[in-house]
Formats: sequence, C-alpha cells, structure tokens
Amino acid sequence: MAKQIAYLETENGFRIVTVYQAIQMKNNQIKNRGSELLFYDSPNVEIGELMFPKRTSSNGRKAHFSYYPNSTRAGVASEISTTHTIYELAMVNIKKLKLYIWGEEIILYIKRAFPEYFIKTENNSYFIDAYLVLQGTEPKSFYYKWGGKIAIEICVTHKVSKSKANDLGLKNIQVCEIKIYNNQYLPDNLCGEKEISHYIKIVTNRLLNYKNVGKLLNDINPPKESEWEKRYLKLKQYEQEIMELEKIVNKNEKKIDEQQKNIEQNTRQIYMLEKQEMQIKEEIKIKEMKLGEVECMLSSLEKQKKEKQELIKKNYALENQVKELQKTLKIEQEKGLLKRIFNK
Repeated sequence: MAKQIAYLETENGFRIVTVYQAIQMKNNQIKNRGSELLFYDSPNVEIGELMFPKRTSSNGRKAHFSYYPNSTRAGVASEISTTHTIYELAMVNIKKLKLYIWGEEIILYIKRAFPEYFIKTENNSYFIDAYLVLQGTEPKSFYYKWGGKIAIEICVTHKVSKSKANDLGLKNIQVCEIKIYNNQYLPDNLCGEKEISHYIKIVTNRLLNYKNVGKLLNDINPPKESEWEKRYLKLKQYEQEIMELEKIVNKNEKKIDEQQKNIEQNTRQIYMLEKQEMQIKEEIKIKEMKLGEVECMLSSLEKQKKEKQELIKKNYALENQVKELQKTLKIEQEKGLLKRIFNK
C-alpha cells in the first residue's frame, strides 16, 4: 500500500487528510469550480513537495497519493501495509503514549503528531512514520535529553535500517521503534473512509490502553553546554537521587511489612496460646470437679472400709462369744449328763 496520507494547505495551516478524503475534495472542487487544493508530503513548506490523489488503477493498485512527474521523490515513499498506515494516523489522535523500553516505562505527553513526516538529512531523505513534538515526558529528563521531540517508527514486517537511525541521530532526532505483533495486524483490504476511521479508533484505543513495547535505535543527547543539557543533567541527577531514596523507602517498607507480618504472626500465636491456656484452665476446672467427686467417693469408700472393718471385728468378737457359749454349753451339757448318770 503506497502513501495514504498527505498534508492539505489551508488558511489555518496544514491539515492531515487520507487519500479518500482528498479524492472527495477533488471531486467537490471540480464540481463547484473551487480553489486549487494543494496536497504536500510534509507540513514543512520549505521541504514539502506536492502530491495528488489517484483512484484505484486498472492494475489493482489501491487509491494512493502520487508525486508529480518532475518530482525527485517518486521512489522515496516505499510500499507500506494498511496496518502501518492506520497506526500512523492513530498517533495523531493521542496526547499520551506509554512506552515500555527495556523494562522501563516512559510516558510521552504529545503536543502535536505528524504522520509520514518527510525530513532531509546530510546523507539521505526519509519519511518518519510519526514525528512527535512533545509537551513533556515521565521521567522528565527524557524531554530535555531528546530535545522535546521523538521519531516513532512502526515495525510491522520490516525493521528500521541502521542507516536511517544513524542519519536521524545526526540531526539529534531520537528514533524509537514500536513492534506490532501478528495478532495486532489489520485487514489489508480497507478502502473506504468509514472503514479506515473505524480501525483508527480501534488502534487509538490500543495505543492508549495497552503496552507499547519499544526499542531505542540511537542515543540522543542535548548539545554540549546548552540550556537543554543543563536541565537534562539536573533532572537526571534528581531522578537518580529519587530512585535511590525510593529504593531505601521500598527497602524500609519491605522491612516494615516483614515486621508487621511477624507482629501479626506473633499476635496470632499469642491469641492461640491464650485460647489454649483458657481451654487448659477449663479442662483443669472440669478435672478438679471430677477430682472432688473422686475424693468424695474415696472418702465414702474409706468410711465404708472402716465400717466394714468394725463390722468384721464385731463379727469376730461375736463369733468368739458364740464359741465360748458353745463351749460353756457343752460343758454344762456334759455336767448334766454325768449328774444324771451318777444319780442313778
């Protein structure tokens, strides 16, 4: 898919339009004999070149912007996918972009975005997928490190060339490549303004609410001894100090959390021990009551034992008495028998 975006010159500056909008505008211009519509490949009039919208051609090529025959840029704009174009256009709609670079979150606050931004370098000419003029960043030092701007390159199937990243670096432009994964691809057969608008909304939502995994392709620093460098170094120092302090705070918070956990654990142990102690005391009470009952039973048994022993003694005494009486009775019987015998 060739160039789908252009900049329309208006009284209030440049306006971004798609090729389908441009075709409709051209039709209205011819119909109403309106003023000439000028479509540029860049909002910078000093380097921008004119293009014109072309309908779907007989060879099956979709509607696109084309350079005029005398242009030297006819081969500068390479074929790009629908996914690529929609992501470029969606960049215009957002004012905040979260990038995740080497595990670090960097937030870009966007003042203005220029899709398919044309730029000349010392060695070559390039189109930047989305040239962002920033209002600020988080961490703040990146804003001054990058000079308040950044070039976003959309990686769908082809990575950014090293020469492009290096050349843009010579112009102090930070290049960040955002990877678009297979499950984020869009249909390649989009050809209507409504369809494109629909998918721009979907991609805008993705950029705002999902992780945008990026990779910095060059390392830009502000000019030596400039005001930008002074602010960058100062903010970088503050951010490093804050990071160190945050590490200390996090370390202390971790210790406090561990101590709190220990306190909670000890409190639970104390509660369990107190509960266990109460249960033991309750068991002791029950056992003391049972012991009292047992002591009463033992006391009663002891009393019965004594009474039994007394009865045994009495019984033994009675048995002895009976024996004595029997003995006496026998003697008396014997005496009586002898008396009866001898009296005869």
